[in-house]
Amino acid sequence: WLKPFRRVFTGMATRYRCLELWRLTPEILAMPLDERLTYVDKHLTLVSKVPFDDDSFSKNVPMGFREELSVLAFFFLLMGGPFLCLGLFFGALAWAQWSTFFGVVVIIAVLAFHPMPAPERMTRVRFTISLYKYFSFRMLWIDDTKERVENCGGWIAPSPPHGVLPLANILSMPAINAISRVRFLGGGASIVLHTPFLRYMGAFGGAIDVSRASMMRAVNQGNCVGIVPDGIAGIFQMCAKSNATMKEELVYLKSRKGLARLSLTKGVPLVPAYSIGNTAVFRAWYDGCGIMEGLSRRLQISLFFFWGRFGLPLPFRVSISLVVGKPLVPEHVGENIPAPTEEAIDELHGKLLEGIRECYDTFKGACGWGDRTLRFI
Repeated sequence: WLKPFRRVFTGMATRYRCLELWRLTPEILAMPLDERLTYVDKHLTLVSKVPFDDDSFSKNVPMGFREELSVLAFFFLLMGGPFLCLGLFFGALAWAQWSTFFGVVVIIAVLAFHPMPAPERMTRVRFTISLYKYFSFRMLWIDDTKERVENCGGWIAPSPPHGVLPLANILSMPAINAISRVRFLGGGASIVLHTPFLRYMGAFGGAIDVSRASMMRAVNQGNCVGIVPDGIAGIFQMCAKSNATMKEELVYLKSRKGLARLSLTKGVPLVPAYSIGNTAVFRAWYDGCGIMEGLSRRLQISLFFFWGRFGLPLPFRVSISLVVGKPLVPEHVGENIPAPTEEAIDELHGKLLEGIRECYDTFKGACGWGDRTLRFI
């Protein structure tokens, strides 16, 4: 009980690995799983005995004009659609007849609750590959991390930071399901999962509510769940200036010990991860008085101004990488411990923060973020 977790980090890495997901093709994704995994490991994964050179993965990869246009159109609907629905709702409420207003409500309800396409299908479509290319998407790890993660059963992976939109986390849903043997789900706020257009983020691999009960139900079924642990609070650690000139990545996680408590009480492995590039996808502005942040937390929705390419809700084309750390595995996986001590919770939380920091520090130089330090607040 005094040492309920064993740490599986093994000192200095002997192999640094980078899987270039943007190089996937429909033909590769159509392969049987075993053949696909062998091909990906042999042809799409870079392996080095020394750390990758600085800026090795900071440049945008080439993509066709039509591919780029399709991605921009998708994000225009994804990010702009909710504002369109909001405008239609209040416009119809103020000026339209009741029959028209009722019709608008029905349309919005259909957009909020209609069935989503099968997530397995979205892992194989050409458009998903276009998303990988737009963000030059890669996954990075050291040594045998991938094998350890695949073999430790259902787990929860906290991967900060949130930024305006956690793109690395969204892209990881189809990616992990395509290149590993685990069934991976993304955890999101319930309001996001039912926001018209914005909810389509969950179509790329499957998304569940981020509540404790929902995550544990998924893990108990053998699934793995990825979350953005800093949530709404994490959005307010970035602003327009931070994207351009700040030399720190701020992650609101220092006092958030809920994951450590959940992991201890339920015997669930935790996989530390870090999403490099999330905070550069959009720029944001919010008041410095904390009013918008306070309202956002109280209402459980994000209230701030953001923009991207051309001043529109279109993401900047930046390189995004998901770094995966070695799991923190309980001594007794799946067994409940009703009342872990605060000391045990603090110890595990510290190991989790250390694992996240190690993910970032190991690969930040290769991703072009070598001049930024990570600070938990």
